[in-house]
Amino acid sequence: MPKYQDFFLIVNGTAGQYTVEAQGPGDIRVPPVPFAYQESDELRVELGKIKMGFAPSTERMQKVGELLFRALFPYEIIAAFNRAQGGLPAGESLRLKLVARPAELGHLPWELAYDILNQAFLAVRSSCPIVRYVEQGTPPAPLLARRPLRVLY
Repeated sequence: MPKYQDFFLIVNGTAGQYTVEAQGPGDIRVPPVPFAYQESDELRVELGKIKMGFAPSTERMQKVGELLFRALFPYEIIAAFNRAQGGLPAGESLRLKLVARPAELGHLPWELAYDILNQAFLAVRSSCPIVRYVEQGTPPAPLLARRPLRVLY
């Protein structure tokens, strides 16, 4: 099983004034930088189609993904991400944990973020998976099941 270290991408703000910041292994910290995301009418239509279950063409998915990737990875963050990857011990990988605090950005298909340089969607790269991270004020309650658990497989 791969061992991961977490690289957090944290999106804050309100409509028109979003920021993205990063925290990663090795005390990597990128203070908030402008989050360049503009939802055009064309993008809204495409997102609506995806939400209704219509699969866009690969070309359309890449275009949507490029917009999302550029918003999440301004220069300062991509540089920090590359530093974090370069500083990992052998056998370890980075896991991107996306924290999108503004509720209005939660519906976006972040898993479609498309890395133009590596020509790959972030969600399909096993070397660096992307997961959504939902912050909670209280920790989850412990399991109430008796141990050991028995599972039929």
